[in-house]
Amino acid sequence: MKLCLSCHLEFNDDTEICPKDNVALVPIGDDPLIGTVLQGRYKIESVIGRGAMGMVYKASQELIGRGVAVKVLHPHLAADNEAIKRFHQQARAASRLNHPHIITLFDYGVMAGGQPYIVMDLLEGISLAHLLEEREYLPVDEAASIIKQICDALSDAHKHAVVHRDIKPDNIILEQTNTQKDWVKVVDFGIAKIIQGGEETLLRITATGMVCGSPAYMSPEQFRGHEVDHRTDIYSLAVVIFEMLTGRLPFLAKDLVTLMSMHCSESPPKLVAVRPDLRFGPGLEKAIARALGKRPEERPQTMDLFWEELEAGLSEHEAAAGSGQASEYAPSFASAGKAGSHGSIQEAVTAQLAAKNRQLEEEIQKWVKSSLSNEPSAQSITQRMPRTRAAVPFSARVIGLLQRSLPYAVTMVLVTALLWFARGQQPVGRFVDARLKPMLPSLLTAGGDPSALYAAGKLEPAMDILEARKGQGKLSHTDAELLNKIYMQLADRQAQKRSYRQAVSLLSRVTGRNVPRARQLMRRYRKMIK
Repeated sequence: MKLCLSCHLEFNDDTEICPKDNVALVPIGDDPLIGTVLQGRYKIESVIGRGAMGMVYKASQELIGRGVAVKVLHPHLAADNEAIKRFHQQARAASRLNHPHIITLFDYGVMAGGQPYIVMDLLEGISLAHLLEEREYLPVDEAASIIKQICDALSDAHKHAVVHRDIKPDNIILEQTNTQKDWVKVVDFGIAKIIQGGEETLLRITATGMVCGSPAYMSPEQFRGHEVDHRTDIYSLAVVIFEMLTGRLPFLAKDLVTLMSMHCSESPPKLVAVRPDLRFGPGLEKAIARALGKRPEERPQTMDLFWEELEAGLSEHEAAAGSGQASEYAPSFASAGKAGSHGSIQEAVTAQLAAKNRQLEEEIQKWVKSSLSNEPSAQSITQRMPRTRAAVPFSARVIGLLQRSLPYAVTMVLVTALLWFARGQQPVGRFVDARLKPMLPSLLTAGGDPSALYAAGKLEPAMDILEARKGQGKLSHTDAELLNKIYMQLADRQAQKRSYRQAVSLLSRVTGRNVPRARQLMRRYRKMIK
């Protein structure tokens, strides 16, 4: 077997290059189940993925030739009663459900060695987590369809007395169908809770007070070890929606204790506070804030009610966007084409603002030239500035310049104000990057801005700046997320060069929601270190 270090999919030995990422594959040890026929029915073909509880294989159902996924409990957990119960729980929860947006269970059994297995849908798609890693966030109109499908799936599960308890982007798979781009499948009911006889009788598979779930998406009652019901899924889904729309988590901390405290006691930030460069209607803000209530009774009491509030907020957002109220630069949905097409909206924005950008470009160029025509060049001004460390923010350098160059203070303040405004607007921001910065190379460069360095592909300088802030205790939540992305990407680069020690070193620094994935990669890379 061979492994792709970019997408982490496994391939047969005769495959040299990953067809998805176009990178060289690395040989790994063979799995003893590959090529065997499970219970005389399912021929195991390849490994799809690994988890804490078991392995997931791609298989073929021998009699009818249907492709399926087979999840097998790890051999070392075959004697663990709690692991066995949890595996049974996943099978029981999935067997209760028959919904187009929930993974389908076909079969369940126990292998000769005592390992239980589950046969499920073979999903050909990517997780929502992977999509967000690629795109950071989704526009509201594009996210709406995905949110509706998740709500429908969880509403059906709740009506069948099943509470998922681990809603997160990794457990939401997006497939491509003949009729729809992002067809949702909710997966992994491994820690689901089944309500047997109303709110009082619960099938428990863990010790009392044990915390279950993924910390970044867990509800306050999960952190506290209290009894949970379907309203815990509403909270977790609200966290997922927050991340979908902003590319940020509402709560992010360096350690589990702090994260728990934030989920249990701190008010969630507004969407627009996290992403002031985007626009969100008040109805949408209110719906998500209600669902993130600290107590279950503060939230919408059913998933259907939650969707009704979300739908009202989404409709309000769409109406505002169509009338131009959502943003000064927002095009109408009629001119943008079919709702849900991010590309068509972007094209409409570009077409609508082309003339305005050309005019703005001419005016700014004319103003800058006239302001500096009788004064020393921008290059000569910056050469007289004292050398500063890369971690010093751009604004601090501008303040230092004003203090030392009072005759040019008015010009510099105006330029700084213009840049501050322009960087929050995508079309104008592109103009500043392409036109204005080359005219004032030293004054307007974003050399101290790790986000700009990251966007330019300069990962190491951005990492140095963020680590310096971390050492000073000045690392914000946004900075921490960016630093984790950089660690993961640099580790991937090192692994592609087969520098596995460096890759492991970088992954060991990862914090937050990427820790499980980082640890999984670390274990894999350590095996490859000779």
